[in-house]
Amino acid sequence: MLIHDVSERRNAEKRLQQTSQLAALGELAAGVCHELNNPLSTIMGYAQLLNMEDLPQSVSRDVDKIVSQAKRAAKIVDDLLSFSLRQQVRRGSVDMSELPTQALSLRDYALRMNNIVVKTDFAQEIAKTSGDEHQLTQVALNLIMNAEQAMFENQGSGELTISTQCTDNRIQLAVADTGPGIQSNHLGRIFDPFFTTKEVGKGTGLGLSMCYGWVQDHEGSIWAESELGHGATFFVELAI
Repeated sequence: MLIHDVSERRNAEKRLQQTSQLAALGELAAGVCHELNNPLSTIMGYAQLLNMEDLPQSVSRDVDKIVSQAKRAAKIVDDLLSFSLRQQVRRGSVDMSELPTQALSLRDYALRMNNIVVKTDFAQEIAKTSGDEHQLTQVALNLIMNAEQAMFENQGSGELTISTQCTDNRIQLAVADTGPGIQSNHLGRIFDPFFTTKEVGKGTGLGLSMCYGWVQDHEGSIWAESELGHGATFFVELAI
């Protein structure tokens, strides 16, 4: 009896499906953003003009809420635009140990305020990869922010470990947290556009999708390993 391992083929089909979804949704998102930007600008403009008037305090508070929610909607539109406008990779030499250090510096204050202890374990002589430093920094930053939020919202503190290693002409970045972990039935969907387990208003479900797209543009791989209740680790692997 012959047994064929079809797991690699299924993984390839899944990656192709995700890439196709990203492309189709990118086109849709661009169209939606175009239609939303003008009315949002009008709402914010008139609300801000109203606030310049001598309004009763209760009315002024309501107008502030209009401005606040319009800004929130505008932020979602910006996320959608970032998702839809997949820029061409501008390749240069990227140090995969320096890259997460830059991302951590951007979150240093927030991590300390959220009681997140950061540990790093970078390979001593890690090789550099060819890639877009801005995009790859955004990948690291998104993974750090996701881990930070998961730990803080679950237990009000945690430990974030970022490591790099080289194996078989590949560079691997790992971002591990001590948060609540990911349900097994969610692991296969976390990179799908608009999939989120966060409460309404706390996420668009596009962050990991954008990470997936950027890593795919670098001919790399991104995946997560997790056990519910025991944290999660996200891996990014690129060629040297």
